[in-house]
Amino acid sequence: MSLRIIIILLFLSVSAFAQSLKVGIYQNPPLVSTDSSNVPTGFTTELLKVVAEKKGWTLEFQTYDFSEGLKALKAGDIDIMPALA
Repeated sequence: MSLRIIIILLFLSVSAFAQSLKVGIYQNPPLVSTDSSNVPTGFTTELLKVVAEKKGWTLEFQTYDFSEGLKALKAGDIDIMPALA
C-alpha cells in the first residue's frame, strides 16, 4: 500500500463521525511543523485540513515536542498526531 493511501486511511479511521479533532503538532518538516507564527504547516497537516474541510470537521491544533505529543495521544488528550512512523 502506498504511503498516501495509508495516511488517508489513518485520517478517515480516526473518527468518521467526529465533528472536532484535537491534533498534536510537532517539528518534523516537511511532513508536519509550525511556521514562525506558530501556524501548522507540512504535507500531512495540509492533507488533514483538506479532509477536515470536506468532512465538515473542526481541527484544534496543539503544539508539542514529539515525546510530549505521544504522551498526550496515549492519554487521550489529543485525537491524532500526523506523520507517525
